[in-house]
Amino acid sequence: MRLFACLPVCLAVLGASPASAHAILIDSTPAPLGHVPAGRLALVLRYNSRVDAGRSKLVLQHAGDEIRVAQTAGDTPDVLRAALEVTPGDYVVAWQVLATDGHITRGRVPFTVDPAVVTSGD
Repeated sequence: MRLFACLPVCLAVLGASPASAHAILIDSTPAPLGHVPAGRLALVLRYNSRVDAGRSKLVLQHAGDEIRVAQTAGDTPDVLRAALEVTPGDYVVAWQVLATDGHITRGRVPFTVDPAVVTSGD
C-alpha cells in the first residue's frame, strides 16, 4: 500500500527534466535605445543559448520601410551578426531566432542613428 502512496511523487521526480531555455537576447550592438553614428554599422546580437542562424531572421525597420537583413552566424553559436549602412533617424531591428532547442523567440531593438561627426583637419 505504501508503494502506491509514493507513486505520484516518484512519477513527478522521474518525469522531471531540465527546462529548455528559449533564446533570449542578452546583449546587442547597438544597445536598446542606444545611439550610433551614421554610416557602416556592425550589428551584433548575443543570446543566452545557441541559435540556428540559417533559420533565424532580422528585419530593419526605418521610416515606414522594412528591410530583411542578411545575417551571419557570429564567432560563437549564440551570436548573429549583420553589416548595415544606416542614415540618421530612428530604427528598430526586429529579430526572430530559432534556438537549437526548437523554440522560436522574437524581440525588438530600437536605436537612433545620429548624423556622422565630421572632424576638421585643423
